[in-house]
Amino acid sequence: GLKKYAAVYSADSSYGKAALQAVEEELKRHNISLASKYQISTEGHGMQAAVQALSATKPQAIIVLLDSLPAAQFVKDYHPVDWGVAMFGLSRINVVPLVEIVGLNLATGMMISQVVPHPSSLTIPLVREHAGLMKRFREEAPSHVTMEGFIAAKMLVETLKKAGNDFSRNHIAALLKERGGVEMGGYYVDFSSSNRGSNYVDVNVIGKKGKLLR
Repeated sequence: GLKKYAAVYSADSSYGKAALQAVEEELKRHNISLASKYQISTEGHGMQAAVQALSATKPQAIIVLLDSLPAAQFVKDYHPVDWGVAMFGLSRINVVPLVEIVGLNLATGMMISQVVPHPSSLTIPLVREHAGLMKRFREEAPSHVTMEGFIAAKMLVETLKKAGNDFSRNHIAALLKERGGVEMGGYYVDFSSSNRGSNYVDVNVIGKKGKLLR
């Protein structure tokens, strides 16, 4: 039912511009255009100007296309101005530092998209494998960040085993494309010419304890 969206994005990174373009294209498919958008630097310069500019348009939802630290600062500065706005972030945002900076009260309810399964979804074989390795080798709890790194590393190692003596970037990329679709224990990856990895998308909300809820 949300119709009035705004976006804040990083002005000096290819990620911010690409993410903004993707958001605008997706909204266009639903006959919606951004009510407002504002850019800030990756270091967070222009934060207050962004808060003022976006709040003036009274959006129902803001899509935060920033890395973890500037995203956290934006949420911290904006929410006291407009408690009712819905906040959405992409998987690039690490929830742990965001909650530490923003605080539980302001962070609760923010929604974060994810490109890998929730690390507590132990019914998925790949998630169980990741959890077992984290328990064995790391003194930290599994997270979406460690899960994403694990999947990337697992895919890379399996590809390197087929590389022979040629470990050049072009050869590895060609091998990934040649493999086509790969089922990794409940998670599907495909780097063929018509695909760019995985189409998996989930949305989790930050709960009252600062954790991402499924």
